[in-house]
Amino acid sequence: RGRCVAAAGPGGYDAPVHAVIGNAGQSLSSFCLPDRPYCCCSALPPLCADACKALPHWSVWRMDSFGYSIIEVEGSTGLTMKFYQDCVGERDGGTMRSCTEFNKLVHSFTIRRRADLRGNSVE
Repeated sequence: RGRCVAAAGPGGYDAPVHAVIGNAGQSLSSFCLPDRPYCCCSALPPLCADACKALPHWSVWRMDSFGYSIIEVEGSTGLTMKFYQDCVGERDGGTMRSCTEFNKLVHSFTIRRRADLRGNSVE
């Protein structure tokens, strides 16, 4: 329902975390306001604050540039996602050109879960 869920107690289910990584060859698209297609929320400047405020509550962050992600898992209590941009340069339609930097870390976040919520594990 678009809201975060917290576990009620040890071993409780605190909802799934979904990460959409990649676009399977589809074109890149920014999150833009329908009535103002020039007002877009992007991971990279320029951005339009109105469009960023209109992002769905469940969407933590979006990137509309080519790149890759790394996921680091710390047992059952932590998950870190790092997003890298392949080429920092000029956008030319659906591609980038005149790269000035490569493989730049543009965003990361960590999700922590209380250790007492681990419950019993089955091996």
